[in-house]
Amino acid sequence: MTSGPSTYAAELIQSRNASASEALAIFHAHAKTFKSRLTAVGGSRLNRAALLVAAGVVGAILMMTVESPWVRSLPTIYTLSAIVFVAAVGMRIWVHSHYKRCAEVYRESFKANRRLVMDENALVAVNAAGVSTSIPWSAIEDIVDDQHTIAIYLSPAEVVSLPKAACENQNAEIFCQELRRRWRDRRPQRARA
Repeated sequence: MTSGPSTYAAELIQSRNASASEALAIFHAHAKTFKSRLTAVGGSRLNRAALLVAAGVVGAILMMTVESPWVRSLPTIYTLSAIVFVAAVGMRIWVHSHYKRCAEVYRESFKANRRLVMDENALVAVNAAGVSTSIPWSAIEDIVDDQHTIAIYLSPAEVVSLPKAACENQNAEIFCQELRRRWRDRRPQRARA
């Protein structure tokens, strides 16, 4: 089909497996979107702050119960600061290793030959094994595309994604523009308000 002077592809094919960095970028994009939706739910920041304070309190209690004379000789503020610092560094190391494991899982999920096909009434997602899923336009909650990924959100936790760099020799930007246009045009009227 043509649309003015430029044409668009009605199909976008992932022509190679996603690299670890592409998979990690998709994971970060999914996590960022999920976190932003999670912050809309009241109390999530308060829960994280309470968890950090609780970890510090538990650490302080453990440090105070140690029978070492050097622990008792330190002012309480130094002990608490050291506990919070060690807890923060430990959490950062854990998060880094967690993201690395998640990237490996995501990389296995983004194999070559996955594709998105725009149909009149639906978006068809075909996985690497050839299993296709027809997603009605009305079931799509949001479409997010950045420099690394195309993400079609069906719910805050369910998403269909393709790494743009793995869609070699195709114009992913034009595909995304047409995808957004079709999605906007075919959504129910109540969803547009």
